[in-house]
Amino acid sequence: MMKLFAMIFQLLLGANIPAICLSFTVDECPSGLPRNMYLKRHENKCYQFLLNQEKLYEDAEDYCKINGGKLADIKSKSVNDFIQKTIKSYHFHNAKVWLGLYYYYEFGEFRLKDDSLMTYENFANVNNAKKYEGCVFMEVKSGQWFNHNCYNDIMEGTDKHKFVCEYPLELTKYRAETDDCPEILPRDKYLKVHGKKCYRFLVEETDFKNFQEAQNDCEHGKGNLVLVRSEEVNRFIKSELKNTFHMSSEHSWIGLHFLKSPLVGLYWVDHTAYSYTYGFSNFTWGTEMGRCAAISSSGSWYDEFCSDERPYVCEYEMSTNKDAPTTSKPFDTSQKSRVISSPTSKACPVIDCDLDCSLLGYAKDIDTGCLKCRCN
Repeated sequence: MMKLFAMIFQLLLGANIPAICLSFTVDECPSGLPRNMYLKRHENKCYQFLLNQEKLYEDAEDYCKINGGKLADIKSKSVNDFIQKTIKSYHFHNAKVWLGLYYYYEFGEFRLKDDSLMTYENFANVNNAKKYEGCVFMEVKSGQWFNHNCYNDIMEGTDKHKFVCEYPLELTKYRAETDDCPEILPRDKYLKVHGKKCYRFLVEETDFKNFQEAQNDCEHGKGNLVLVRSEEVNRFIKSELKNTFHMSSEHSWIGLHFLKSPLVGLYWVDHTAYSYTYGFSNFTWGTEMGRCAAISSSGSWYDEFCSDERPYVCEYEMSTNKDAPTTSKPFDTSQKSRVISSPTSKACPVIDCDLDCSLLGYAKDIDTGCLKCRCN
């Protein structure tokens, strides 16, 4: 008891407390993080304050992911006040720090980066003119949030800011990430959780398969090849391939391919049509005449021959989600021409584009709203 009073007295005087008294606050943080003054624990999370460097939003995200973290998402006033006051305690009163919030154009609103709805917000104002470029930073002086351009823009450029990484406690991280994934999946470094989905990265050379074999393997766990329908998922897949698995040259299968029968056109493997108007796309035009899509570690998509053996990424519903994904049936990759019915309008005519236009050899006609051959 006397020792306890002595330590409290030392604390009031601003004296140094033996390290053992502080260890309980950071010992459960990821082991790869340096134990210094910039690592803090608040409630059931660890926070790393990166205040002596500034990065673009995407680079800050990638930095946090190295040790299994993410940009700090703020779900309560308590967390907002904690981050603001901690940064001020380091005398960075005028700093701006990136937060794990983003404007999702497919939902028409800001959400946390794990795709979940916000439970707390502290926007000073939302600049509607730039909401589609909506990365969010905190102004430390006021504690309020502002949205800003995320990426390089020829006219405006973009900013580099300080940032705060958030990590789960080491003792709960593994359980939280994998318990709700299908039981049939191995619990190893290739299984990841992002948002409300589980992802398995089959990236070792012994895992390589052609497109249909890869899809069949994903279906074995009641999943699909990954459906990259948003910029956020694309960024997650890209970051894992690049930073975690160091896939510098290989392109990995995603669940998008050209169907001949019974559906005709570009479809996801769950048989939903690829949306040219509202869907996310990141194609890099190639010279190959492939009919299956693969993603590179830069995040670009390429059309590849479906028979090629490549790494691939499977996507699974978490067991807490009621609806399992609809899996696809084998398809025919032997077609010689590309016949496409526009998914944007039932009144649009069927068009026939030559294969030398590549996987996406067609484009939307702005006058009619229908598809047309890109090479014509």
